[in-house]
This record gives sequence, C-alpha cells and structure tokens, in this order.
Amino acid sequence: MKNALLLAFSTICLTQTMLSGCGSFSSKSAKNNGDKGHPIYNVASRYDVKSLDPASVQDWTTAHVLSYLYASIGEVCEIETKDQKTYTLTLKPSKFSNDQPVKPADIQFTLERVLEPETMSGSGFQFASQISPGSIKILSDTQLQFTLTTPDASFKEKLRDRSFGIVNSKLVEKKKQLVTSQLGMGISNWKMIAYTPNSDITLESLIDHQQLKFRYVKDSATRRNLYDTGSVQYAMFAPHELGAIKGHPDISSGGPETLVYLQINPTTQPALDAQTRRIMRLSVQQTVDFNKILAGAVQPVNSMFALSFDDLKQFQPITSKLRMPVPKTEFQITYAEIGMQNPAVEGIVTGLNQAGFNVTGRAMPSGEMITRNNKGQIPILFTGWQPDYPGPLNTAPMMFHSKSSGNHTAFKNAEVDKLINLAQQGIDTEANIRKVTEIIENECPVIPLYIQHDLILKKSDPPKR
Repeated sequence: MKNALLLAFSTICLTQTMLSGCGSFSSKSAKNNGDKGHPIYNVASRYDVKSLDPASVQDWTTAHVLSYLYASIGEVCEIETKDQKTYTLTLKPSKFSNDQPVKPADIQFTLERVLEPETMSGSGFQFASQISPGSIKILSDTQLQFTLTTPDASFKEKLRDRSFGIVNSKLVEKKKQLVTSQLGMGISNWKMIAYTPNSDITLESLIDHQQLKFRYVKDSATRRNLYDTGSVQYAMFAPHELGAIKGHPDISSGGPETLVYLQINPTTQPALDAQTRRIMRLSVQQTVDFNKILAGAVQPVNSMFALSFDDLKQFQPITSKLRMPVPKTEFQITYAEIGMQNPAVEGIVTGLNQAGFNVTGRAMPSGEMITRNNKGQIPILFTGWQPDYPGPLNTAPMMFHSKSSGNHTAFKNAEVDKLINLAQQGIDTEANIRKVTEIIENECPVIPLYIQHDLILKKSDPPKR
C-alpha cells in the first residue's frame, strides 16, 4: 500500500533508490512538436513510471500518468450505502477508448483482478480484500452491489484509488500483469503511443491529438537545463533539490502531500514512555526550525492528523511545562540516508541534545530498515505518511488501531479502537476521529514534523485528463 510502505523516508524514497540513471534525449525528442506535427507538452519527472498496469500502482508518479489512461471506479460510478457495509454502485454512461460500452461486469472484473497475485497490487489488494468473498452481484445493466466484511465509511473514497482503474474484461487477462496499454483497455480520452522503461512515456489525446510526454530525468541540474532551454514545459524537483532552482521566477509547488514524522516504538526501549515522548515533541517544536533548515521548502505542522483535517495543519498542542529531568538514556533516530533527511535529522538531533537528551542519528539502507521496522526493532524512525484517499479516516485506522498491520508504534488504546470502529461505521465519523486526535496528541506515539510537496517549474499547466 502506497501510504504504508514505511519508506524510511521511504514513503517517498524506497522505489527511487532502485532507479537507473536517466537516458539521453535526442534533439528531435526535445522539440515541442510530435512526430506527426502535433503539439507536445513535455514533463521532466524525477521519477519514472514503474508499471503500465493500474492494479499495480504503488507510487504517485505512476498513478498520475496512468490516470490519463484509466478512469477509476469511483470516478465513473455513483456509490451509495446506508450502513457503510453494503455498497451499491451505479455506472454512469461510459465507454472505453475504443467506444465499447463499459458494463458492471467490467467493474466486477476490476475488483476481482487486483486480488490476483499476478497483478502485484498493493493498496488495491488491501482495499478489495475488504469485500466479502462471493458477495459481488450484478443487479442490472448499470448496477452492481457488494458487501464488506466490516463497515468502512471510507470505502467510497478508496474506490477512487488508481489501483481501481477500470479495465476492459474483454481485452485484459485477470491473472496477467499488463505490460502495454492498448486502445480500449481503459476509459480514457488518451492513448499511449510510446514507452521506454526508465526513460519516457508519450500519450496522445484522442480528441485534439495533443501529445504529452513524461521523461524520467534523474539529475536535478539536467531537469532545470531542459526547462530553461524550452525542451520541457514542466519540471519536478524534490524539496531537497531546492538549491538547483532557488530564486527561479517560475518556482511553485505541486504533487502529493507527505507528512514527515518521528515514529516511536516504546516496546524496544521502555525509557520512551509517554512523558518522555511528550518532552521530546515539545523540545523539537521549541528548538528546531525546519523552514530554516530546509530553506522554506516545507510546512511545519504539529498534528499527525494534519492531512485529515485542514484546520489541524496549524494545530498547536498544549505546551504546558513538562517536568524534567530529561532521561539520560541514549536514543537513536534511524533514517535512510537520502536527500533532505540528512539535514532534517541532524537538526532534530541537535535540538534534542540542546534540550538535554542524549540522541544520535543512525543511517540504514531502506530495505533493512523496513524489514527491521516491520519486526518492531527500531525505537525511533524518521519516516513519512502519504494517504491513499482524503478525509478523516485516512490516518487513524491504519496507523493507530491496535489490529492494523500499519500500526508500527505498537500503540494500543481501547478507547481509540472503539472510536475508530464507530467512525468507520459512519457514526459521527468526524467527531469521533477528532476525539482520537486528542488522545493521540496526548499519548504522543509519533512526533509530527512537517508537510512536504514536490517543487515545480512550469510555463503552463499540463493538458487535462
């Protein structure tokens, strides 16, 4: 699942560590006209497209590119539920890109396909596995219905996930991953006309023949050069690459929101009790200026639920004086030695030590870190969270319910479990999650740090889907 990859800053960085270097581009490919004279809009991306199969989408870039080729279930269906358990989907009049009509059978096929091991689906598998086996029933030419194993008020939003890009059951195999994109496989006004793995992918509009090309360009200086020379109209940069474009008149932000935080697992170190965690949080807030450390490329936040409620992006926790002394036990913050993590972790370590703690940073390869974290062996982890869907249920059930596989802090609280269960049943969802927020902020199993976006240079907006 995208948001639970524990990317050490692996939420963003794990897949990137496996990328090869960027390819070179010919002068012809750099021009703003396609091979047939159609206008072409070029994007220089810092990530490549990992898959051509919507079921196996695991990262934002792949999801964004494939969104041009595959509309999701949530985009083309009206979704109704009275009990948050039985869902009725009504298909809007829709056609695949080869003009074949979309049928409820295609929706059912898409839901069932992400459960097949061969499609290597992440979030799609997790979400679809909530559907009771054998419960999907086609009611009419436009409707189907299914039942979840337990109520989930967020399932409507989950159906908008890119892993539920609707595929044509007549053209796509259920137990085989897509390695190409052909006309008619998805609901789209675009078609793929070229694809070179680890290099680029080119799409063309079926309406006006506008072309859209995404290029994977590893080096930030090369991305800027392509933009400044007019070879691309849109270029993406990580916040830690700000130095490559600082002061540029076209700079803005875009891409997904990622909340960066310290994850604390006290089962590995009993000294990390609730009082110590609160003192650490307060010490970080009072001594670490992330805007200064990271050159204004991030938004400091004080709530782990900042991506669940807009008003919590500026949440200010109670900062009453906490009793000292600070524990003298040595604590280590584990992180992946990638990009902006180095200065961020260094700033946290310095700030905590100034407050009287004995803290060090420890870099670790992403793969080893994820394995050890999943086994509960890392006391403090510098990581990030990127929700799969919007709304108040996007964080609490995955990260803080005692039975969740994504609960890596070993946090257990019967009241939190009860409130989350009520919220998922659609009972006072927002109010109950806000109560969870208060408990989490007090218990402090995590220390929220900041929200980051990609930085972008753009001459104009990319073509719309």
